[in-house]
Amino acid sequence: MGRLRAALLVVFGVLLVGLWTGVSPAAADAVIDANDVGTSHWEPANVTINAGEQVTWEFDEAATSHDVTATGGNWTSPDSTSHGPGSPPVVATFDEPGTYTFVCSIHPATMAGSVTVEEAAELTNVLVFSKTGGFRHDSIDEGIAAIQSLGAANGFTVTATEDGAAFTDQNLAQFDVVVFLSTTGEVLSDTQQTAFENYIRSGGGYAGIHAASDTEY
Repeated sequence: MGRLRAALLVVFGVLLVGLWTGVSPAAADAVIDANDVGTSHWEPANVTINAGEQVTWEFDEAATSHDVTATGGNWTSPDSTSHGPGSPPVVATFDEPGTYTFVCSIHPATMAGSVTVEEAAELTNVLVFSKTGGFRHDSIDEGIAAIQSLGAANGFTVTATEDGAAFTDQNLAQFDVVVFLSTTGEVLSDTQQTAFENYIRSGGGYAGIHAASDTEY
């Protein structure tokens, strides 16, 4: 069981670091569908990704042929040939920040769109919260140590606490991600919950490990 816990924590760490830095394990980070219900259109027409991520244009929902033609002069679509219903997707990776526009040259009036590429944010400061109001897992100390090791290896600071007083607007603002590590039961006051909700609504990151799903019903 100890090895399983360690393996799960390593997987979590890879995902945490990878997703934050934009090095995503996913095959595609944004999907745009050609849709011919009503007026032919892209769905969605405009997407935002991090630098280094991919966009996939799919034709599974198409009823007629479409293409992906780059416009704006700052990129070249990898495949601008006509794609009929069910054709293989068009995939492009965008490494540089900027706005990249495209159109279906067959339906230019209704099928124009854009890809906005932003700089991938750097993970610098992580809060690990492991307070328990119910069952307490004996792997919590190992988990904290594992995340601290990941921080040392990947250049981010880890602050571990079981004090709900850390959940204030001012304190949470300094963290990129808050990790609930096998928390259980009721662990935050109403005021602390509100501060955490404000943090999430303002774009703060959250990751929950194992019993985090058994917290704050």
